Amino acid sequence: MSSITDKLQEIDQITSNSDAEYPAMLVEESIHILPSVNLQTFPSSQRKRLAYRIWNNSVIRGQNGKDASSELDLRILSARLLHSALQPSDPAEEWLNLTKFYGKIGHFVAQSGNHDAALQHLSVALETFETAAQHGAPERAATNALFSTLCWRAESLWRLDRMSEVKPVVARLRELLPIIPQETAFLGGLCYNLAVFLHNKTDFGQASFWFNESLSIYRLDQQAHSAHIARTLRFLAASLVAHGAADKAVEAARQSLAVEDAPSTRFVLLKALVAAGDVESAKTVMDQLIAPGAATNVAMAALQVVADAGLSDVSQHGLARATELFPGDPLVIAAQIRQLELLLSSEADPPPAATTLASTLVAMHDKTRLSLTIRPHVHAILWNTALAARGRGSTSVARTWAEWAERFAATDAASRARALLLVADCMAEDRALDAALTKAQEAAKVHFSIHAAYTVFRILLAMERPSAATAALSELQQSEGFEPGFLAVCAQDAYEKGLAATATAALEALAKLDPAAGAHVLPNLVKLAALAEPPDLDLLAKYLAMAVSQVRSGAIGAEDGEFFRRVAWNNALEAAKAGKRAAAATLLVASAELAALDPDGDTGDVLASRVRALLMAAGAAYGEGGPALEGEAAAKTMELLTAAYSRAVEVMPLRLSLSMVSTYHVSCFQHAMATDRERVEAVIAQAAAQVPDVAPCPSEVLALIANDCFTAGLFGQCVVACKALIARPPAETRFLLPRAVRMAIEAMEAMHVSRRELLPLYTEAASLIQSAGTHYIPIERYWVLVSCWNNAVDAHRMSEIELAEKLMAAAVGLLDTVDNEMCPEQRRRELKAAYDNVLQAVSDIAM
Repeated sequence: MSSITDKLQEIDQITSNSDAEYPAMLVEESIHILPSVNLQTFPSSQRKRLAYRIWNNSVIRGQNGKDASSELDLRILSARLLHSALQPSDPAEEWLNLTKFYGKIGHFVAQSGNHDAALQHLSVALETFETAAQHGAPERAATNALFSTLCWRAESLWRLDRMSEVKPVVARLRELLPIIPQETAFLGGLCYNLAVFLHNKTDFGQASFWFNESLSIYRLDQQAHSAHIARTLRFLAASLVAHGAADKAVEAARQSLAVEDAPSTRFVLLKALVAAGDVESAKTVMDQLIAPGAATNVAMAALQVVADAGLSDVSQHGLARATELFPGDPLVIAAQIRQLELLLSSEADPPPAATTLASTLVAMHDKTRLSLTIRPHVHAILWNTALAARGRGSTSVARTWAEWAERFAATDAASRARALLLVADCMAEDRALDAALTKAQEAAKVHFSIHAAYTVFRILLAMERPSAATAALSELQQSEGFEPGFLAVCAQDAYEKGLAATATAALEALAKLDPAAGAHVLPNLVKLAALAEPPDLDLLAKYLAMAVSQVRSGAIGAEDGEFFRRVAWNNALEAAKAGKRAAAATLLVASAELAALDPDGDTGDVLASRVRALLMAAGAAYGEGGPALEGEAAAKTMELLTAAYSRAVEVMPLRLSLSMVSTYHVSCFQHAMATDRERVEAVIAQAAAQVPDVAPCPSEVLALIANDCFTAGLFGQCVVACKALIARPPAETRFLLPRAVRMAIEAMEAMHVSRRELLPLYTEAASLIQSAGTHYIPIERYWVLVSCWNNAVDAHRMSEIELAEKLMAAAVGLLDTVDNEMCPEQRRRELKAAYDNVLQAVSDIAM
């Protein structure tokens, strides 16, 4: 402890010179030693003396630009020393000094941005002030100290956004002003700065409150603070405008002008009047701002306010006034450009005011040449307007604005040529072809781009000058930006104009330049073949086969594959209408192959279109007149159809319509009949099968298949088809059943099957006839009865008594279903008697 005491004595001795700055080492020792010392062991008088010396020396260090952190540490040390040395009985002046120490420390800390720490020091300052006040500190000195401390506290509070705590502090400060009226400006400024802080944070409601608070303070001495009042009113008006209180803002701005007439205040008044909707007053104030001798930047800012508010008439009036007062001024020109953009903001053609303003800028440019920094902007406005007008079909407007745009692009060859080409395009659209060609050729001379060369080519096509257009193709290949693919576009354009020779020349040039460009050339070749009169279907089929190969290899994308598919489909339909079945089938197969290569070829609409195309192809291939496709073509068609149909059954069975199901099974049957009759029975089985969620093959199709098999002598297959038909519910086969029964019996008889093999069919037929009732054709009922009875008689003759009895039983069972005209009563008795005899014979045999 003695060594620390000695060190304190040394510090006390060294600091005895109040004008000297502490040595750096001593500063460090003071900072590190004093906090650890029990200051009560050090005499209070010496502590006080040391505290004042350290404080003064910290001030010197600050003035000399030394480390701010050590300066703060020294001040805190000095306050601690003084605080520890003071006794309640000490003079008020010393307690007031301690208040100042802590207050200034708080202010010092606040300046570094640590407002929480600052408030702690300021709170101690206020506590010590209370002691000083209780000891009867001099009123003015005490008030000054308290005022400073409270001001610093208020600032730290609002910096921390603790606004509710600021108001009582300011209220207490206002209570001090009668004692220290010279601080009125400071307190008014404090409130003003707080308001500006809030305004910048866009808290305009709170900002307006504090601007009003500042005003009420400044107005305590209105004459002395008139400039502050005018400024505060101006900012109050700005906050009120932003806060949506336009009428109050107008009043505040007018009050400010009554104190001091300033352009900045008139500018705020203008914004307030615009916000309040007082257009006439706003126009008057704008005229005051756009006046002889006014600052151009203020005048243009005023103009921008009315323009932003959409007051186009007022804005145009102001701009005309500014143009007259400040001709050629860069700010005025910039305003003219902004006004032009505003007038052109709609999607309609430029209004007359915009056209007038644009022509003014063009005339000014022709006369004085606007600066290089402005020209590109103006050119862009004029060009975009021309382009938009062209898009709307307003060729005369587009032409005028494009011509203006060209004049602003004199030093930019590409932009100038672009504008000339738009002029040429508009002329061509209006059928002024000679003038259009001249403009396009001028553009090509300025900048020989592919755009220029292509425009010349198109105009020559429009002029129906095939030789010149073909020659232009050679020039086009020399232009900047040329790529071989452009020749395909030229070929298409030429063909659409009916200039087949030029189209052919373009495609030949393309093939010569890029032999691998088939993917680009092919669509045009397809169009040439498809659009010929009449279409060259053989050539089209050849190109589409190439397209299938190109899509499969990836050389042609899916979008082009869709194009080829549509061409194939549409031309197939036309070929079918014209009776060109082979061509129709070939094109339909190509359409289906292209659909299969689509990314969605195995699902949804694309798969449905595949199935539909292949069904139509099969229908065309096996229509009336014999097969239209043979060999590999027929086999390929059916292979593709089977794959597509099977996929459809798997993923979208409900989308297979009855007609699609019918056509598929008929096509499979016809193909088997034409190529491999051993597969006919399997095809019949497939048609007869029930597939979940797929519509069953119509009974009419099975009847058709059975009939064709019978006609072709395929009696076994005919029987299979007939039995499949007979096995179906009677409601589905009501009108087909009689023919199916007879055909099955006749086919089996043609196959010379035994009567025993016929018995089940007769038995089932009898049951069906009895259940069908009147729906079964009478003559067919009688035919089954007769056929069955005759086979029974033959069996009896062959001594096949049991078989004869069963056949007769089936026949006799049908007697009640046959009317008397076909089988009179006498004949019925004879048949029954014969049956009874046979039945008796069977009984005898059994015995």
